Amino acid sequence: MEIKMKQKNINRFIWMLVGYFVGGAVYIISGGEEPVFSILSKVIGAAIGFALSDLYAYRKNPKLKVMEKVLQEDERNKVIRDRAGYYSYFASIIILFGLSIIGEIRNDFNMTYGSAVFALLLMLIHIISSWILSKRI
Repeated sequence: MEIKMKQKNINRFIWMLVGYFVGGAVYIISGGEEPVFSILSKVIGAAIGFALSDLYAYRKNPKLKVMEKVLQEDERNKVIRDRAGYYSYFASIIILFGLSIIGEIRNDFNMTYGSAVFALLLMLIHIISSWILSKRI
C-alpha cells in the first residue's frame, strides 16, 4: 500500500506541474500581461491539477484515503513532521536574516526591511502558535 501512496504523490506532483503550465499558457494565450494575474493563474492551475489527481487516485483506490489517515496519525510520522517543520522554520529565519544583511550591504531598503519584517512575523507566529498549543495539549 505504501507503494501506491508514493505513486499517488508522484502523480500529484506531475499533475500540479501540468496544471501550473496549463494555467500559465491559458493566461498568455488569452492576452494577459499583468505579472500578478499570471502568477495567480498558474497557482489556480496547479490547484486544479492537485484536485484532479486526488479525485482520480481516490476513485481508483478508495482504500488509499483510509491508509493516508492511518499514516497521518502514526506517532513516528508525527515526530518526523514536527522535526521537519522546526528545521524548515529555522532555515527560513536564517535565510530571511541573510537576505536582510545582503539588502543592507546593497543599500536596498525594501529588501532589508521586508525580509526583516517577514522574519519577525514568522517568529511571532511561531511563538503565538506554540503558546496556544501548549495550552491545549
